[in-house]
Amino acid sequence: MTISFPESKAVNELFAMLLGKRCKVAKDKPMGRRPGEAAAIGVYVDDAGELVAAVVCDIALAGAAGTALSMLPPKLAKDCIRTKRLPDNVAENLYEVLNVGASLFNSARTPHVKLLEVVQEPARPSKEVQALLRKPGTRMDLSIAVNGYEPGKIHLLAA
Repeated sequence: MTISFPESKAVNELFAMLLGKRCKVAKDKPMGRRPGEAAAIGVYVDDAGELVAAVVCDIALAGAAGTALSMLPPKLAKDCIRTKRLPDNVAENLYEVLNVGASLFNSARTPHVKLLEVVQEPARPSKEVQALLRKPGTRMDLSIAVNGYEPGKIHLLAA
């Protein structure tokens, strides 16, 4: 199935609008495959429940997005990086950011895409999601610096 795939400008606009902060988005290198590099993985499906995309956030971006959404202090995002863990309130906020992020994959000409779940380290995604992480059909690797927070990485992958 073909879904809409965003440009980096759309990613920047979405994060800036949601977080109410200036963001700087730049192309980045692809993620590695070592455990712990993905703090959270948003898993996206179509209306038939078929896996169509994933968004992978490192701990820095997960912490920044999860804290900035509720205007929590940047120190909490730094604590996420230090502990490699998202407190429940930050994880819930990240879920909301990734849920709205489904709009990046939707257009009037393509099937509807929605967030199925967010898998957080140390939990492992399903074998189907792992296969998408290893060999996506389309990918975009970005760094995002949210004003006032440590920069992080995001990887958008489509089947």
